[in-house]
Amino acid sequence: MDRQTEGVISECIARILEQSNISIEKIPVSDEVKGVATELVDLSKNSRHLYEDLFGHGSDNKTDIGNAASRIFGDGINWEKIALFLQFAACCYTAYTRRDILMFVGVVAYHFKRFHIQEWIENQGGWKAVLQAHRTAIALGALGAVGALVIGGIMYNRRKRN
Repeated sequence: MDRQTEGVISECIARILEQSNISIEKIPVSDEVKGVATELVDLSKNSRHLYEDLFGHGSDNKTDIGNAASRIFGDGINWEKIALFLQFAACCYTAYTRRDILMFVGVVAYHFKRFHIQEWIENQGGWKAVLQAHRTAIALGALGAVGALVIGGIMYNRRKRN
């Protein structure tokens, strides 16, 4: 596993835990990794409801992390699923007796290899690709909302004339 991926995993877990007022020792990372972590944490908030049952209890079992990875990535990989898996990993870390973060990152990184997630990320253009993908999705969502407003306005004006 490359250092950048270890940094992204660690930074995401740290940021997610900070939202619950839990602080852990952070691995020093670049500004790019911090930006990627910010995007992934935001993405995880949008898709957590799809797998809410995974978050019902903390786990101190490495097998549960593997089972969650199987469920999340069983039908494919995308940025939202990667973000969600990292959020699940953060929940497990708190129940994992908060052992050494580097050791725990290794557990999570194992599943990145097992499910070819690192390979998928490289095929997308690396971790920085999540920044562009998320911005594009936001722009398309905004464009869709504007389109709906325009169509609604046209329909309203037509009805008003009749």
